[in-house]
Amino acid sequence: MNKTYLKILIPLVFLFLFTVFVYAGGSELNITLSGPPDNNWSITRNVNFTFIPELQTPGAFANCSLWTNYTGTWAITQTNTSVMSIVNASTSWINYTFAADKNAVIWGIQCYNTTTLSNWSNTNRTIYVDATAPSEMSFLSTSQANASWLNRNWILVNISVTEAN
Repeated sequence: MNKTYLKILIPLVFLFLFTVFVYAGGSELNITLSGPPDNNWSITRNVNFTFIPELQTPGAFANCSLWTNYTGTWAITQTNTSVMSIVNASTSWINYTFAADKNAVIWGIQCYNTTTLSNWSNTNRTIYVDATAPSEMSFLSTSQANASWLNRNWILVNISVTEAN
């Protein structure tokens, strides 16, 4: 072998080994989102985000964090460091109370083990938070008058709703 060939081959071998090591490392920790389902509407601001973290190698979890775009920027919203509620291959949770109603909040989970290996949930989901009741509801003229008697098995109710969300 000539020296030029070795100069090219050696860095390529290291690059290959590094790539294989990094790829294999990411598969040791998997996070599957459980709930709420994608595109879910929550009528309360207090939401329980559930997920299943799985370590493929012996070890323990250091923490799991809920990431959202609630403030307009993708950032950690809540972190769970309680090893009692982060159980390998079992449903775990992070509870968060939104300060206000919000349309289309994207969320995901990131977990770390005790050796600083981390990974993200396999997908992100969207939740809509709308805990505010409609401010005004009125019956329109096409509805039957109160105390009407009609001989049929249906009734037409036409309502108008005013709502911020």
